[in-house]
Amino acid sequence: MFPDSAIASEFSYGEKKTAYYAAFRIAPYLENLLQENLNKKNFVLLFDESLNMIRQEKQMDIHVRYWHQNRVSTIYFNSVFLGHNRSFDIFEEFISAIAKLKFSKTIQISMDGPNVNWKFYSMLQDYYFKEFGKNLLNIGSCGLHIMHNAFKAGCIASTWGIAEFFNCIVLFV
Repeated sequence: MFPDSAIASEFSYGEKKTAYYAAFRIAPYLENLLQENLNKKNFVLLFDESLNMIRQEKQMDIHVRYWHQNRVSTIYFNSVFLGHNRSFDIFEEFISAIAKLKFSKTIQISMDGPNVNWKFYSMLQDYYFKEFGKNLLNIGSCGLHIMHNAFKAGCIASTWGIAEFFNCIVLFV
């Protein structure tokens, strides 16, 4: 696998060991690194709900957008599965999903625009004001779909089979 290194040439992992190290060694390290980075900066939280085709459940994906290394970075942060799609349920799951972040560093929430999300947004604004004495910036609903559609267009344009690769990874994690 690594012909240029005697030590690395002895390296070999099967798919189960690779999945284990990715889920329980690499992922926690990267999550901790991201959280440390975000706790020093202001950021935007982006969320979107969609149907997870494999689990046949509503899934809320949360991304974080912040200034990093002289550019805007948007990074996946967390996902939660939603039982009901009521605003209160979304609020509870959202607060739980971002518990490791300093919520006070949030400057804006980006989302798609169904009415249930606007009710959630109102609840979140009230909560944020009670906790921190200030409001979140409201510049409209969705910057997340721009990122999703750009990524989707890139996946379609490439011949790398990225969507199939990610679908396979989901089965191991």
